[in-house]
Amino acid sequence: MPLSAREVRWRFRRFRILVVGRANAGKTTLLQKVCNTTEKPEIFDGKGKKIDVDVVKSSVDVCTRAL
Repeated sequence: MPLSAREVRWRFRRFRILVVGRANAGKTTLLQKVCNTTEKPEIFDGKGKKIDVDVVKSSVDVCTRAL
């Protein structure tokens, strides 16, 4: 019998997802919709070091101005 969404969230409190794509392609938006949240995700580089959100924010600003 398949688990309900509530049961899955209770059993697996944390998980990791790798989403690959071009800058400003909607990767974060996709994750926010799937996870039903508006929280900003933690971003890590290829070596596992957490990236400062302000560094990433500059590319978001460019996308917003382009719209």
